[in-house]
Amino acid sequence: MKPVFVLPVVILLFVSCAGLPTLYPVNPSLTPAVRKACALHFADGKWRLVHSIEATLPNGEKRFVIGVSLIDTQADTIDSVIMTVEGLVIFEARYDSSGIFTRRAVPPFDSPKFARGLLNDVRLVFFEPQTESVVTGIDRDNRTVCRYRNQEGSVTDIMSHAGNGWEIRQYNPNTKLSRRVVADSCRQTPQDHQQTFACRMELSTYGPAPYTLYMQLLEAEALNE
Repeated sequence: MKPVFVLPVVILLFVSCAGLPTLYPVNPSLTPAVRKACALHFADGKWRLVHSIEATLPNGEKRFVIGVSLIDTQADTIDSVIMTVEGLVIFEARYDSSGIFTRRAVPPFDSPKFARGLLNDVRLVFFEPQTESVVTGIDRDNRTVCRYRNQEGSVTDIMSHAGNGWEIRQYNPNTKLSRRVVADSCRQTPQDHQQTFACRMELSTYGPAPYTLYMQLLEAEALNE
């Protein structure tokens, strides 16, 4: 399976080193629509999501796996399972208010750092950032942006792309880019939901042990009663 998004190394290095982009004011009358559009890129309620994943690990090794995520945005819980393409479970963990509990982990997926990173990736992609500090604006490429800032100083930008695509950029408190997601969307409309999910995603991390995930949506099932 070929990667959906291919970017030159020079561009990736530039993005990873860039600081927090400047936002320009948006017409206040458009703010509610911009906020709503950003929220629709995240899950609402209980969902079961299945992805095929091509992972490029920090050592350059590639792995092809299946990821299953059971998420509940209201209860703030995540159950994550990684399987081989043959169906062997190589990682299984749960996140809830008590923390992270790893049920199964096969090398090289058996470190606490991997569990934290994976569940942070799931949260970044499917959970709208929880903060009262949200600013809307327009970036230098004329894309609408929702900027979420948490109490620790980390920033998450959600920006629109042409068509139905979008991008998520997460910055650490030092304004260095730590994660980036580029998404190509598809729509699910179960019952009362107007839910936008990504058909394809590229998630890249930056730092001393960078990795990249190319994800393709196989199933999206609403579990709300």
